[in-house]
Amino acid sequence: MSRLWIRLLQVAAATVWIAGCTSGTAPLPTVTVLVTNETCASGSCVPLEIHGFVPKSTVPGQPPWGFLLVGYVSGASACLTMPASHTLTIHGGGASYAIRWTVADPVYLTAKDSAGYTIRGYTEEFVPADAPGWNVGFGGAAEPHLAASSACRS
Repeated sequence: MSRLWIRLLQVAAATVWIAGCTSGTAPLPTVTVLVTNETCASGSCVPLEIHGFVPKSTVPGQPPWGFLLVGYVSGASACLTMPASHTLTIHGGGASYAIRWTVADPVYLTAKDSAGYTIRGYTEEFVPADAPGWNVGFGGAAEPHLAASSACRS
């Protein structure tokens, strides 16, 4: 065997060894959402619950606002940190099935009146990890507009 082939085999073996020693997953980024509570325009604010509806975990019984709780907005605005991941476990028929969502997967945000079940709006589908931060307003007359931004600080 030539020296070149031996060197190529050594490099290939080292690459396989290194790949086998790493998890293959990078740490998930921290993603924030600056939520403006547009119900405050009239003077008093309606507290909002911000949820994520994860399309890949659509199952019977999922509320229309989604299983993923992002946070609460009780004043005019709040900086919320998206959960890095969320696992929905389904039990039934003698088996369990887990669906894992991360900020690298699609989601859309919903806002509901925390006093009841009135949905105050929902965003278009987006991938949170595509930007360090997002801005959105809920509760106004117009449909929420989601925009990528820098990360907010709480």
